[in-house]
Order: sequence, then C-alpha cells, then structure tokens
Amino acid sequence: MEDRLNPFVFWGQNKEKIFVKVDLSDAKDLEVTITEDSLKLTAFGNGIRGKNKYGLDFDFYLPIDSDASKYRNTGRHVEFQIAKVGIGETWPRLMENPKKPAWLKIDFDHFAFEEDDDSSPEMDEHGDYKMTVNYITHSFFYRTISSMLSFYLFLYNMFQWIGFSYVFFVICGRYVMQGTESKPGTYEAVGPQLIICQLTAVLEVIHPLLGWVKTGALMPFLQVGGRNLILFGILMQEPEMQTKGIVWWLFVTWSCVEIVRYPFYMLSTFKTEWQAVTWLRYSMWIPLYPLGFFCEGFVMMLSLPYFERSGRWSFALPNELNMSFHFPTFLRIYMCLFLIGGYLLMKQMYEQRKKKLPPTNASRKSKLKAK
Repeated sequence: MEDRLNPFVFWGQNKEKIFVKVDLSDAKDLEVTITEDSLKLTAFGNGIRGKNKYGLDFDFYLPIDSDASKYRNTGRHVEFQIAKVGIGETWPRLMENPKKPAWLKIDFDHFAFEEDDDSSPEMDEHGDYKMTVNYITHSFFYRTISSMLSFYLFLYNMFQWIGFSYVFFVICGRYVMQGTESKPGTYEAVGPQLIICQLTAVLEVIHPLLGWVKTGALMPFLQVGGRNLILFGILMQEPEMQTKGIVWWLFVTWSCVEIVRYPFYMLSTFKTEWQAVTWLRYSMWIPLYPLGFFCEGFVMMLSLPYFERSGRWSFALPNELNMSFHFPTFLRIYMCLFLIGGYLLMKQMYEQRKKKLPPTNASRKSKLKAK
C-alpha cells in the first residue's frame, strides 16, 4: 500500500453500525475486501491529490459482521455500512491502531452518543479539528463551484436545444403550410436564429480547453469550424446561395442532429441518463451525419462558380502581404480534407456507440450462431 495514496475517510457510528465514507469521486477499478477484522480498498479516482490511485488497508477496533456489512459507489463517494457484532458498543476509535492517521475524519452526521457517555470524537495533538474544518470548508467551496459550473453547462445546452428546436419547427411548419415553395425562403426565415446558435457553439471548443468537460477539443473544433465555414464563409457572403433547395436540407439535418444531442448533454451535466435519450443520441447520427456531410459538400460545390465570379475572400498579387489566396482553390482542397474529417467523426461516434449501447443478449446469441 506504500505506492498508493490514502483518500480522506469520514466515519461515524450508532449502536448497530459503523458508517465509513471514502471521499473518492468517479471511482474506477474498485476492489473492496471486508473481513471480520479488516477493510481493504483500492481504486482509481478523484481524491485529495486529484486523479490518482488510492488505497486503504486497516484493521477494525473490534471484530465486525462481514456478511451483514455492505458498500456502494455513489459516484461522489464510496460508502460503507459496517455491521457491529451483537448489540454493539460505542467504539472510541475506528481502527485497532491507537495512532490516528491524518486522513481519518469524524462524520458528525453519523455519530451518536449516549447521554451519560463522556467520550468524544478523537482529536489528536496536532489540531485535527482545525484540519477537518479546513477540509470541509475547501470541500464546500469546491462543490459549490462544481454546482455552478454544472448549472451553467445545463443552461448552455438548454439554450442551444431551444434554439435548434425553434429552427427545426419553423422549417417544418413552413413546409406544412407552403410545401416545396417554402424551401427558397428557409435561410431568410431561420438564418438569424441559426447564426446565433452557431456563434454560441464556439463555446463547445472552449469548454474542453478550460477543463470544464471531459471531451476533447479536436472533434468539436472540426464540427463547429466546418459548419461555420458553410454558414458564415459561404451562405452569408453569397445571397444567391441562400435560396438553393439544398440549404433547406442542410438546416433540417443540422437541427435534427442537435435536438437529440443537447438533451443528452443536459442530463449528463447532472450525471443522469435516460435510455431513450441515450439511444437517440448514439443512433440518429447514423443517417444524419452522412446526410449532413453530403449537404455541406454539395453547398461548397455549388458555391464555386459564384466565388470564381465575385472574387470574394480571394486576393491576388501584388499586395502588402506579398502573397495570394484563391478561395475556390481553398474550398477544393478543403473538400478533400473534409472527407477525412467526416470519416474520423463518424468513427469516433461508432466507437462511442459501442460503449454506450452494448449489444443485447439476443444479438450476441445471433452473432454466435452466425459464426
């Protein structure tokens, strides 16, 4: 155990049980052994020294009933309910060793005393009470900041979901009322709202860089950057492109992707999962991503003659920069790289789908029979 860090441990008791709370969040590879004399734990998680491997190994003050004892991993802590043998007595300490380690604290919420009991929670000569108060203050501050961040991320995802839902339902409503005649006016009807959503989506690249979310920044950068090139670099610059029928398909595809993606993130913010939302998140991309890539590529191809004619975004020599740039050529090169980026994005989604939606027993049996 010398190579492992010790997490903070809070303990309390009543007549029947000992309560032990290990302050280790997002615990993975958890291994627990409870015997009548001892408790052993190893796990990788987020503790007092950040993400590390932590461990515990100590003997109880008195023998316990290991069969009646239990534990659970809540995601925030690892909690134990240790059953005392018989009616039980008040333990003066948790461990057999009278020397109390610095990482062991009193859980006052789970400490019961008899009225005539003169014993009190153990405090060592080095000011353990002050250390406990400081830790609780630090822990409260950290959890408050985490709660504020979770609330902000929830509001961000809800804002985006409302925005893309508005775009989707306006497009559908106009199509129901006007049929195919509504398609040329799609950009004029929902373009400003979509611009706001896509500008806000830049935050999805910033959040991972700040460490506010666990995902990487590369894939959001590719997705948001690609969309913004289409929206701001092409459609906003060439009014004739805004009335093309492919824009209707493009906006419908984008909004469909997001109205199933953002609810998943809203729930994930508070570590909640609804199976139906998870299934939609990791299944709807299968038809929508290829359709979206096709629409984006088609928009770029259609825009080439317009940019050749207008010369927008292009500049020739001589100039102060002593360099030239031909935007249509850039688009042709980008379309080649676009295929690679689309493949990487769909590959990542496929890998995530396998983790989030493992095959059912029926599908496993069918695969075995096929073999």
